[in-house]
Amino acid sequence: MTFFLLSMVLVAGTFAIVRPAMVAPRSIPLVGATGSHAIILATALAAIALTFDLLTSASVFLALAIHEMGLVLGHRLAGHDGARFRFLPMPRTGPVSTDPQDSDLSHFFVTLMGPALGLAPMVAAFALSDLFPGHPLQQLFGTTALSIGAFNFIALLPVWPLPGGTLVQLLVRPGLPRVSPLPAAVFFAGMASLGWASGTPALFLFALIGTLAYVIRPPLPSGRPPMTLAHLRLAIPAYLAILSAYFLGGWWVLLLITGRF
Repeated sequence: MTFFLLSMVLVAGTFAIVRPAMVAPRSIPLVGATGSHAIILATALAAIALTFDLLTSASVFLALAIHEMGLVLGHRLAGHDGARFRFLPMPRTGPVSTDPQDSDLSHFFVTLMGPALGLAPMVAAFALSDLFPGHPLQQLFGTTALSIGAFNFIALLPVWPLPGGTLVQLLVRPGLPRVSPLPAAVFFAGMASLGWASGTPALFLFALIGTLAYVIRPPLPSGRPPMTLAHLRLAIPAYLAILSAYFLGGWWVLLLITGRF
């Protein structure tokens, strides 16, 4: 019960932070809700359902929706009142906001808000799962929590074009242009080594594809100010804290890929 009460405190705190963006004068428009997007989303969810189960598929869809809402609220908190909710985040759908980011700090904040909004629902779902031991609701809430954790854990990995790759790119730019590829290089080398040592070709292939994608990543806009040292003192712990929080919920994905789950 203590865990549940603490999770409700986290939910209330999260709501208090994003409430100004939720009560903005303009409603949030929905974009990308076309037939082709619906077919792509349904196909992806069907593949997840066939691989795991229907509950996991529905939980992944919920995690995607929460992530997109986090991006919308992050843009609104940053002053982008024209932020849009994307039915399916794809290049054809366009960005959440067409307004350019005025600084690296703003870009970092709105990118991190996508995964950050899922923390409270994940913790609350874990807490609700503990309240119903041996009951079907335990599996319902447990699967929801694990899916939200896995989705955001993957999203925060320092791999371009995942949000985590953008976040790391923003973190290492101030005064360190020559070492900007280093965090990604270390990550991919570790992933490739794990794939080789565990005899998992899929993990090795994922590392190779991620490396190629990171090499061709687009550069950050050069005309806006990078984050200062004071910004980095807050941004780096925030990124690592949220990544660590999703570690317990999302680590099962890497265990599954390596065949140890």
